[in-house]
Amino acid sequence: MSDRARIAALSQSVQEMKREAAFLKSALDAVSANIAILDESGQIISINNEWRRFAKANGLEWVDQGLGRNYLEVCQEAAGEDAEMARAAYKGLRAVIDRKRAEFAMEYPCHSPDKKRWFQMRATRFEEMGSVRAVVTHVNITERKLAEQKILQYQKRLRTLSSELTLLEERERRRIAADLHDNLGQTLAMAKIKLGALGESDCSAAGAEFVKEVVTLIEESIRYTRTLTSEVSPPVLYHLSFESSVEWLVENILEKAGLVVTLEDDGKPKPLGDDARVLLFKAMRELMINVVKHAHARNVRVALCRQGDRMLAQIEDDGAGFAWPGTESHSVKEQKYGLFTIRERVNYLGGRLEITPSSSSGALVSLWVPLLKGDAGG
Repeated sequence: MSDRARIAALSQSVQEMKREAAFLKSALDAVSANIAILDESGQIISINNEWRRFAKANGLEWVDQGLGRNYLEVCQEAAGEDAEMARAAYKGLRAVIDRKRAEFAMEYPCHSPDKKRWFQMRATRFEEMGSVRAVVTHVNITERKLAEQKILQYQKRLRTLSSELTLLEERERRRIAADLHDNLGQTLAMAKIKLGALGESDCSAAGAEFVKEVVTLIEESIRYTRTLTSEVSPPVLYHLSFESSVEWLVENILEKAGLVVTLEDDGKPKPLGDDARVLLFKAMRELMINVVKHAHARNVRVALCRQGDRMLAQIEDDGAGFAWPGTESHSVKEQKYGLFTIRERVNYLGGRLEITPSSSSGALVSLWVPLLKGDAGG
């Protein structure tokens, strides 16, 4: 090939490269995201119009000073006083350029005179004629972040309403239980006494037998009323200590089901507010019922202890453990919903729920709940 032909071919290649570069620039300028191209050292070699407009509108002077700035300096300017965020951005970008990771992404706030906005930065790598280049995009995600914040606020409000509804339900249960005890229970007791007196008076043998049968029926009604009262709202929860109410749960749920139970208490005072007593009592009752229905356990350990200004309540079994995601049985869904409800109740109190495998292949459920302030018993 002659020199003239080689020069013509080279010239054509240059023109094609220019056209491709112009097309690439037009494509980048048409994108609504902020885009910058960096070289191996992190220097900015190109930006699109969207980033140029954004930078000028927000007073980023490096645009007017020309390209060639190091991206770390630009990150520092954009981050303002948040140097840690700038270092995180540059560290991730450096890892992409050095081929240590395929891409890097992070979200960050951007403060402007009128409002606070959120952006997502994403960096990817490509090679051009043996040189490494990085494409950095910044997408405005303010609307998404605002929507997420609203969802979190709604979720928090729903959790609060759920716990408040539980407390309201318990107050109504307590009122119904009091009515059963004070009215129906006492009325039946009085009827039993009067019938007993009637049976001791002069009456026929048939009449005495009839009175005896009615007294027996009333006694059964009294026992049923007492049982119903305890199920609606256990008196031990209000008339005895919380530790005693847990002992009542152990006897009426775990031991009644035939499980071997070890009940541990460190003996330290653990004062709880009324709301905490109710919600924690319900949580522990639900957990014990789960052990009976789903764990297939033989031995259960229930422990109450004080840790500073919190009480730790634990239920540990040697059963099958909790069924984790991946199964779809009705019992698993029931467990998940029950645990979700318990977690929300504990979170409402400012506490925490944690589930871990037990040392005996079962499950260990731990609940931390704040104690009443001002108590020095710990």
